[in-house]
Amino acid sequence: MIHIGGLNMYAGERLLFRDLSWVIKKGDRTGLVGPNGAGKTTLLRAITGELRADSGNITIPSGLKIGYLPQDLIELPDMAVIAFLRKQAGVTEAERDLAACAARLSGMTARSEDYHRELARHDFLLKRLEGLDGYAFDAMAGKVLSGLGFAPQDGERNTGSFSGGWKMRIHLAGLLLTNPDVILLDEPTNHLDTESMEWLEGWLAGFKGTIAAVSHDRRFLDKICTSIAELSLGRITLYDGNFSAFLDERERRIEELKKQEKRQKEEIARIEEFVDRFRYKASKAAQVQSRVKKLEKMKLVEIEEETKRVSFRF
Repeated sequence: MIHIGGLNMYAGERLLFRDLSWVIKKGDRTGLVGPNGAGKTTLLRAITGELRADSGNITIPSGLKIGYLPQDLIELPDMAVIAFLRKQAGVTEAERDLAACAARLSGMTARSEDYHRELARHDFLLKRLEGLDGYAFDAMAGKVLSGLGFAPQDGERNTGSFSGGWKMRIHLAGLLLTNPDVILLDEPTNHLDTESMEWLEGWLAGFKGTIAAVSHDRRFLDKICTSIAELSLGRITLYDGNFSAFLDERERRIEELKKQEKRQKEEIARIEEFVDRFRYKASKAAQVQSRVKKLEKMKLVEIEEETKRVSFRF
C-alpha cells in the first residue's frame, strides 16, 4: 500500500536514513521503534509529505486518507471543540454545501433548465453527508471526547481554554473522527492518563484500517501491534508479533550478529596478516591483490551500540 524505497535523508551533516526500504501493507498494525534520534518522527513526517527525502521515493495510492498525530503540539483554530471536530471531519463543509444546494432547488420548478442537474447534485451531497455519519456526528464526537477524558460540557468550550496536553487530545479526537485509511501516531500516550489510554487501545483494536505508531510505552505497543519495525543504523528491520515478541527476537538476532562480527574480524585479521607478510613478494602479488579486493568489497557487520538502543516504559 505505502511503498518506501531507497530512502536517503540527512539531518544536517548526519545521514539519518541509508537506502531505507519499508512496505506498509493494508491492515498492518506496526510499532515503529528505535533509539532517540534515529529518525522515527522524521520518517512519519516524510510519509505525510511534510518533509522531503534527499533521494529515494515514497509511493502512496491516490485517494488514500492518512491521519497523523504529531508528537509536538499543533495550534488549534479558535473555536468551540465540537465545531473544530465537525470541521476536521468535513461535516461542516458537507452541511453547508447541502444547504446551499437545497436553497437553490427551492427557487426552481421541475421545468427549470438546471433543476434535474441540481437535483442530482443534491442527492450526491446528501449521500456525502450520510457517508460522514453527519446526522450522528455530534453523538459520536461526544463518545470520543468522553473516552479521551473530557467532560460532557467540554464540547462547547473554546479550544484556546485548554492546556497543551488537552489540546493534543482534541487533535487526537479529530483524527479518530475523520475515519482515515491509515493512522500514524507519534507518542500518542504522552498526554493520556491510564483510563484514556485504555479507551484509545480499545478504539484502535476495533479500527479496520492501518496503523503505524511510535511509542516508548511497552504496554501500548503490546496491546495494539502485530508487527514491529525497528529503525536502526538508518534502516528498517521488520519483526512479526507484538513488542514483547520483538524484544526476544531482537536479542537472538543481536547475538547472531555478534557471532558473525567475531568471525568477520578473524577473517579480516587473517587477510591483513597475509597481505602484510607477502606484500613485497612478486610470486604472491596476484594473491595479495585478490585479498585486498576482497577486503574492499567486504560488507562489515553492523550492530547498534548498547548505549544507543531504545529504552521503553514498563
